[in-house]
Formats: sequence, C-alpha cells, structure tokens
Amino acid sequence: MEVVLQKSLVQNSEHLYQRIIGFFADISSYFLPASLKIGGCVFVLSLSLFSSVVGSMEEVSLATPSLFTLQLCTNGATRGRLSQLPPSLKRHKPTGVVKTQVTNATLLAVRAQCNGYRPRDHYPGLPFSEVVKLAPALRNTLKAAVFYAPPNFSRGSDRSAYLPEGAVFALPMIMDYDATWSKWTSSRRSSFIALHAVAIDLHLRGSQSHQQTVINHYIENMRLICGDMIEAAGRAVVNDFRLLLSVVAGRGRHIVSPAVGAGAFLRGVRDLRVRWRIVNRLARIVAKACAREARNYNNITFHLCLGRPTGQNDELTQNYRAFKAAFEGEAHSNFKFVIEVGVDSGALAQSLADQGHIVALIIAGNKNQLGNHWFDPNSADRAIEENVYRRSEDLAIKAFIFNGGKHSRPRQQLEQYSQPLGATRVPLRGSLR
Repeated sequence: MEVVLQKSLVQNSEHLYQRIIGFFADISSYFLPASLKIGGCVFVLSLSLFSSVVGSMEEVSLATPSLFTLQLCTNGATRGRLSQLPPSLKRHKPTGVVKTQVTNATLLAVRAQCNGYRPRDHYPGLPFSEVVKLAPALRNTLKAAVFYAPPNFSRGSDRSAYLPEGAVFALPMIMDYDATWSKWTSSRRSSFIALHAVAIDLHLRGSQSHQQTVINHYIENMRLICGDMIEAAGRAVVNDFRLLLSVVAGRGRHIVSPAVGAGAFLRGVRDLRVRWRIVNRLARIVAKACAREARNYNNITFHLCLGRPTGQNDELTQNYRAFKAAFEGEAHSNFKFVIEVGVDSGALAQSLADQGHIVALIIAGNKNQLGNHWFDPNSADRAIEENVYRRSEDLAIKAFIFNGGKHSRPRQQLEQYSQPLGATRVPLRGSLR
C-alpha cells in the first residue's frame, strides 16, 4: 500500500515539474540565448528528478484519507462501496426540516450581501441599479465569471433562453455544507469552478416513426452541446486565467460531472425500453467528448458521479450501466477517470479543492435562470442544481446578481447582461463536436 501511494505521489510531482519545465522553456525563448535556455531546462530537470526520488512530503501532510483512496484507484476504477465513502461525500437526502433550515440560512446570506434583496419566484435576480451599491469586494468577484459561447447553436437549442443549450457559464464557488447537509468540519475550504450547462429536455409524442425522428435530432443536438460543454470544462481548469486566479494553484486538475442530460431532462420519455436506447447513445457521446479532451490535456482526471444502481430497470440502474460501459469503452492511456457511485458531486468537488486541486463541477441546470428555484425548499427534491445552490452561499449570491438580466428592459440574455458586470466572453472552437 505504501509503495503504491509513493508512486502516486511521485507521479504528481513529475506532473508538477513537467509544467515548471514547460514554463521555463517558454520564458527562456523570449529572453535567453539558446545556450542559457538549455542550461535552465537542465537545472529544472535535475530538480524534477531529485523530487521524484524523495517524493513530496508536503503532499503527504496535506492529503486526507479520501485523497489517498482517490490516488490508489486505478484508472477507470469504480469507487463507491459504502465502507469506502466518508459521510461527508456520500449522497444523502435530507429531511424536509433540514432542507428548509439550510435554504433559509442561504437566503439570509443573500439578503445580507445584496442590499436586503433576495430571490423570489417572479424576481430571481438583483436589479441592475442595485449592483453599484454592493460591497466593492463582492463586485470584484464578479470579474472572475466566464461566459463560454459556442461557435454556433444547435438546431435544438432555445436561443431565446437566458442560458441557451450549448452555452456554458462559469463561476468560482465554495460549498458551505457537505453531503449530509452539515457545515464542513474543516475551516480550510478552497474555491472551485461551477460550470452551468444546459441539456435538452426530451419529450416523445406521436407515432413511432415521428418519435424516432425526434430522437435522432436530439442525439445530434446533444453531440454538439456535450462537445462544447466538455471543451469549456477543459478550458476552465487549464487555460482561463481569470478563473484560475480565483481558485487555489492546484497540484492536479479534476472535472466532476453527473450523468449529464440523463436525469430530469429524459423524464419525458416514459417507455423505459426507449429510454435505455437513448441513454446508451447519450452516454457514448459524453464519454467520447471526455476521452477526446483527455488527449488534449493529459493531466485531467474526470470523476463521473452516478447513483447507486437498484438492480431494477429504472433510471438509476440504466444511467449507471450505460455511462460506466461508455467510459470504459473509451479508455486510453491519457483518459483518467473514476466512476463515483453514490457520491455527492458538489461535496466531492469541494473535497478535491480543499486538498489543493483545481476542480470544475459541471452543473446541468435550468436554461431560464441560474439555480432555477433553489430558494423554494419545497421544490426540486432530487435536482443536483438546486441542491448545490442551497448549500453554497457564495454561488447563490453571485447567481442572484447575474440573474438580474431577466428584469432589465429590454430583457437581456445572460451573455449580454454578464459582461457589463465584469464577466469575460470566451468563444469556443467546437473542437470536440
């Protein structure tokens, strides 16, 4: 066990110093002649080899048991035995009383930071006239937001939506509550990146031939949408410095994702046999996009969070079987992934960030407003998006501010409204489509 752990730590050190070597080589190309350039690289390479031999004692001291479990998992491993999961990561359904208490606490935090305003059904956003009255420190945090714009929207995208399918909106965040809906016991919490993406709601009606046509269009649209979503996730944890400046300078890069598009978005498909065929094709689309992005960046680990299968032919079991098979079918040497069974995705993202990693959490959410109706504790019992918002004062506050475009006259979409608030618009290449 100790040998395996030391090998894992050494690999982490090697990745770190590979990036240092690349950095010095790039800088030297501008400032140094060729002889000094070679000498600088040799020096840093010697430092890398020395660190590979002795390991990194700092990583050992900062690591927690859950990180050790992650490092000891082989590529493509399935992690999720009840005995392996600490309660802070294990997916948990709170009682109505607890959910209401946590939601109300988050609402109080929003009111305290947003001039006494709070989100409501018909007013989910802060009026623009109130933004200038916010504390300067809070306004400065808005500058870390990034709107990822696709090269073009798919035919199935609702281009009039506040956040159309295919676009991705990124915000730094911190989770205040763990998977048990309790305050984190550790006071050391680091920011990670929340990526808001939208899948297509599929509803099947009419004749069998018409339904098949609708399904084929849906699959083609989701291929474009998922490709852009994964490209944005890779950009967020590797390239986009405004986001990276707001999170800890991490050892590793991780993307945490649910079974994108396979939850509420497919509940309009009532025939489970038809749903099984659809979710299989959807899972392959997501897996292919992740595998292709892994070829671009060989230091990203994907964490696919799936519900625990029941053994019945239901949504949980279908999603587990389809996505697990799809990811395993795309396995290659650069594609690092872990199947996380029964793990709360928000808690996992926070745990990884606290351990010193750069992390992006994909939130497959609502196209009409960030966070949907998270502020109503009686709505969306199982929804990942709402339950992440309820447990993050940081994210709830920022989303309330950025949702203000819904009240502007003329009404604006998030892409236009977010930029005057400080967000950066980043065009996507569509390279994973």
